[in-house]
Amino acid sequence: MSDTPMLETNDLCVTFAPKGRKVEAVKQVSFSVKKGEAYGLVGESGSGKSTVLRAVAGLVTEVTGGTIAVAGKEQGKKRSAEFHRRVQMVFQDPYGSLHPRNTVDETLREPLRINHIGDADALILRTLEDVGLDRSYQFRYPHQLSGGQRQRVAIARAIILKPEILLLDEPTSALDVSVQAEILNLLQRLRAELGLTMILVSHNLAVVSHLCERMSVMSQGKVVEELTVEQLRNETVKDPYTAELLNAAKGFNRGEKIAEE
Repeated sequence: MSDTPMLETNDLCVTFAPKGRKVEAVKQVSFSVKKGEAYGLVGESGSGKSTVLRAVAGLVTEVTGGTIAVAGKEQGKKRSAEFHRRVQMVFQDPYGSLHPRNTVDETLREPLRINHIGDADALILRTLEDVGLDRSYQFRYPHQLSGGQRQRVAIARAIILKPEILLLDEPTSALDVSVQAEILNLLQRLRAELGLTMILVSHNLAVVSHLCERMSVMSQGKVVEELTVEQLRNETVKDPYTAELLNAAKGFNRGEKIAEE
């Protein structure tokens, strides 16, 4: 088995220049994720974690330094069709990420059409089943779905091309707590069944602890500490900011996982 990481960033820098004022949103961020691993990027709002994820996805073009590599292949600013088949993203807002005038069928059919993939009808039904939705949801519109159902559709759209890497940008933060657990358990199952590599961005330590084995803690655009979930649960952290984040996580029971479905 190859030791080449499925995803790796080295000294990644992102600098925005709104109205001519330079803002270093990401400063020399480095981490690597093994094939099949779930890796977390955690930190408060404005720490740079979502910007890192968007840079990996190719949605941020203001990368001013460092490298991003997928399976050992360095990625430029313009990504290939192959990259977009291998790497898919699930966004925070399950309503905003779905076109309000497209049915579930149209939402799932579009990436298949773009990538010239046939047998769409069977694949759409099979993918809906994979995310826990039956055929009765196929021709519904987003406004006819609950928040959790919309996020399941967004996940279905992300996995229908059979990607290797799933980028998750706060995928449960807009959902009720009970629904959060369902979506996290779904992602955990899909990871096992499909062999997915996952990178999860979240400010919620319980969410990261549930899904990931390792994580980077970010503050002010930098990685201040990398640790395992076991170290997080045992509170064997080194950086003062990580300790602060841990103490601020009210209601986070370090000895328990989120309830299983």
